[in-house]
Amino acid sequence: MSINFSRGATVNLPGDSAILDNAPTLRVLRQPSSPVDISAYWAVASIGAFSIVIDTSTLSASSNAKVFAALGGVGCTLSLSNGGTIGGATSYVLKAGQITTFQFDGTNFV
Repeated sequence: MSINFSRGATVNLPGDSAILDNAPTLRVLRQPSSPVDISAYWAVASIGAFSIVIDTSTLSASSNAKVFAALGGVGCTLSLSNGGTIGGATSYVLKAGQITTFQFDGTNFV
């Protein structure tokens, strides 16, 4: 299987989520009822068509880059609790099968 990262790199993987199995990953299995704290995770994998609000109060500009993935055959929508942007959009649509990496700059994921 080949997965294209939004930054242009292509990685050949032996399985759908192999890249997420080696790092602390938050797997979102149902619609969150409140902003999600991802500070302890390196990756977030959505396994459904959810709208995920990321709690920015727990993140700092020195946080590691985060990997976001839409698995399970459907996409999801990401937004920030502070109203900031992800990849330049206030509501970032992660397409089904897409894996992308963003760095938090203190306000936005760039």
